[in-house]
Amino acid sequence: MEGVSAKLKSWWQQRYHGKPIEQRSVPEEVMHLFRLRREHSLLQTRFTGVDDVFQSLLLEVDLEQNQLVLDEPFPHRFPAQYWIGRRIKVSTSENGLATRFDSRVSGALALDQGNALIVEMPREIMAAQRRSSFRLAVNARMPVDAVVRVPEQGNLAARVLDLSAAGIRLAIPGEFSALGEETRVALRLGSEAPMVSQLSVRHVQPAAEEEPYTELGARLTGLNTSQSKIIERFLVRMQRAQRQRELEAGLA
Repeated sequence: MEGVSAKLKSWWQQRYHGKPIEQRSVPEEVMHLFRLRREHSLLQTRFTGVDDVFQSLLLEVDLEQNQLVLDEPFPHRFPAQYWIGRRIKVSTSENGLATRFDSRVSGALALDQGNALIVEMPREIMAAQRRSSFRLAVNARMPVDAVVRVPEQGNLAARVLDLSAAGIRLAIPGEFSALGEETRVALRLGSEAPMVSQLSVRHVQPAAEEEPYTELGARLTGLNTSQSKIIERFLVRMQRAQRQRELEAGLA
């Protein structure tokens, strides 16, 4: 967080021609951009000269270059270069909280799994703080594997129901009314190296089915910064792939 604060201070000084400022002068609205990126908030985008409304994600906040990097507008009706030079209006509204800003597309980037737009840093940001992490519903198509280790029970194959950078919801075989503090999960996302996290269990709910199982929600504790970033990148990749499948299904 110290690195982000230093970049924010440097960027703000550039805006005011190098005049010294105190850290508290950095506005909360700019910090909100980092929340939108971290939480993978779905954005609505409009462009001058085009009537359609598109969807996008905020991939990067670059305070050194004074710019943002947005995922290629979805549906992909035009090549990325088509948007360069156009004004863009960005908005999002989740649980009654909203973010809005206007800017201009200054360039395009080729990424491993698609394209992205370079957008000038907006001068004004109308933002409301959102406090919960983005959660991705996990389905059978997604390469997510998990094993939960329960004290005195051993390793149990688990099904991941949803996932965020901070928490997870799982289904494990058997009936449990509570789980101890030593409960852990071994999580593997695609081809990434497996990671092990302690589970800070928030709720446990046994399900009365033919083959009984227990649903549990928990925070992931003990992951390092690199592992958290692996989860964040995975969430973005899966969300983009899901959006692409939805587009293809709509055109079928």
